[in-house]
Amino acid sequence: MAKAGFLFIKALFLNSGFLKKAVKRLALGKDKKVVKKPKGPKPDLSIIVIALNEEKIIANCLKSLREQDFKGRIEIILADGCSEDNTVRIAKPLVDGLILEKNRNCAFERNAGSLLARAGIIAFCDSDSFVPKNWASQLMQSFEKDKEIIGVFGTSGFYDTGKFEKALSLFAMGLYSRLAFWFGAFTPANSNYAFQRKFWEKADGMDTNLKTCEDHEFFSRISKLGKIAFNPKMIVYTSARRVKKMGYVRFLKFQLSNMRQFYKTGKASQSYEDIR
Repeated sequence: MAKAGFLFIKALFLNSGFLKKAVKRLALGKDKKVVKKPKGPKPDLSIIVIALNEEKIIANCLKSLREQDFKGRIEIILADGCSEDNTVRIAKPLVDGLILEKNRNCAFERNAGSLLARAGIIAFCDSDSFVPKNWASQLMQSFEKDKEIIGVFGTSGFYDTGKFEKALSLFAMGLYSRLAFWFGAFTPANSNYAFQRKFWEKADGMDTNLKTCEDHEFFSRISKLGKIAFNPKMIVYTSARRVKKMGYVRFLKFQLSNMRQFYKTGKASQSYEDIR
């Protein structure tokens, strides 16, 4: 009798969504604060943008996401690292959901944004990037064409350089991503990637112990659960500000060395300067 009563209560909690809501509240904790909660019909795609002190460029990123030609429902969520400038004020009317994360770490912020996401497909885009109008359509087509795909990533190029550097960056990054994919490495450049939400949950999100390569590590983990795809038509354009400050030689040396260290040892650099 006691066992039957327990099973009834368990079924009641699961069917009502009570347990899921309770778990989500616990997951938010004291380090996260929901500023704006998504409302309305359930979307087909949730896009999470992480940001920290990006008042100068955040609007360009969010507007490009609003102008997608995808016919389904999209929700945009900003996960902000408690910016000290006007990032939150500028972004709030442009997003469907907004959450603050006290831990200034990309993995923490991505995990925080996922707590608000409601769609079955979750995508990421960096705040210093903007996307073409067909970006969302391209990533969703990857899942529609092959039902076995659980995650997909694309490529990138610079938008704030000369024409030659812009074209060269797009070619070089595309070639690098394709070659790495052939050799079993996943290079989700500039957070240009998406995955099925259920596998995000199975993997318990991103590893918050990592300051860099957290997205590479996540894709390596979920690749054991299903098929990962590379879509070269899924492009984002990102700022070259880090390259401009570090210089091409130093930038490439750091990126390649860090990638080699990660895929060889599972550890990545814990030093990554914020450049604004």
